[in-house]
Amino acid sequence: MRSILIGAPVEERIKEGIDADILSQLYVFSEVHDLAHLIGAALAKCGKLGDDDCSKKFRAKAMLAVSRYERINYDLQTICDALEQAQIPFIPLKGSVLRAYYPEPWMRTSCDIDVLVHNEDLEKAAGILQYKLGYSRKEKGQHDISFYSQSGIHVELHYDLVEKGWANAASDILNNVWNYAVQKKKSKYYFELSDDMFYYYHIAHMAKHIEQGGCGIKVFVDVWFLDGINGADYNGRKKLLDKGNLLKFAHASQRLSRVWMEEHPHDSITQQLQEYVFRGGAYGMMRNRIAALQRREGGKWRYLISKFIIPYDVIKFIYPVLQKHRWLTPIYQVRRWIGLVYYGQTKRVIKELSYNQRLPKEQAQALEHLFKELGL
Repeated sequence: MRSILIGAPVEERIKEGIDADILSQLYVFSEVHDLAHLIGAALAKCGKLGDDDCSKKFRAKAMLAVSRYERINYDLQTICDALEQAQIPFIPLKGSVLRAYYPEPWMRTSCDIDVLVHNEDLEKAAGILQYKLGYSRKEKGQHDISFYSQSGIHVELHYDLVEKGWANAASDILNNVWNYAVQKKKSKYYFELSDDMFYYYHIAHMAKHIEQGGCGIKVFVDVWFLDGINGADYNGRKKLLDKGNLLKFAHASQRLSRVWMEEHPHDSITQQLQEYVFRGGAYGMMRNRIAALQRREGGKWRYLISKFIIPYDVIKFIYPVLQKHRWLTPIYQVRRWIGLVYYGQTKRVIKELSYNQRLPKEQAQALEHLFKELGL
């Protein structure tokens, strides 16, 4: 990964150790972390890809990453133009901004487009995407509405950056995100986050996913690139992170990124964090997630109860009618149970509950220690 991102040489002993079995393991691992395009490009650069099926998969992932970037970039520009024309203030988020700091934009893959609008502009903006651009509209969540473009790109139209119940200490600052928005040059409605807020949001988003079971390798690589920006507002970043109780987690993330990108030595926390991240993959893993949820809920039995009784602040987004008629909540709790059976989710729930009961006490304790050290 270092070799393709920063031009670092790959040691001969590593090249010589890549046989068919290692190649296959590399593909599985890098695919889980949405990095197969980078690893494939690095292997091709090293001359380690042949005509075997695994090598062909690596090449296909690199081609797909370039294609996906072109489609996402086209759709993002279309959305920006439409919102600008409709006079709706908006802020592009996450990967669409981050990829500008990579050597080539296709190297920083993302699966969707994230755009923030004011809550009062949400339905107007949603109408633009649905009726003017022809995007298919999906469900409204706690902080966004999902869409799919004609080319199959997932678009999240955010009206809030806070997801209740996760990374709670970060919420107050994220609730005021528009105070850190700066108007883009030659644009009236296209806004960009200030350096300190963009960095803060990235760390807060990572923290949320770590609490939910994992966030993958590439967001730590993002941290490394963000740390290297010339003229970055490092003091402003530190102040926001300290205010949002994310400074310990940010420092651990920075240290781990330097282990990977600069070959710094591990400390006990980066070693534990690496194991957790490797195990979870790009989108988290059931084992990590249940361990984290047990910790949040206060044990196995509290977790068990939480699977059946969803808090009002969450279920009201699953069933929007509850936002006006809260008294119907018990009825919709039962409706949700019936829905789990009707939509074939029973096996998944049983599997989660079974793993909840079998989760080793040592793993739960290790996670408790790690989260404490990370300030989460």
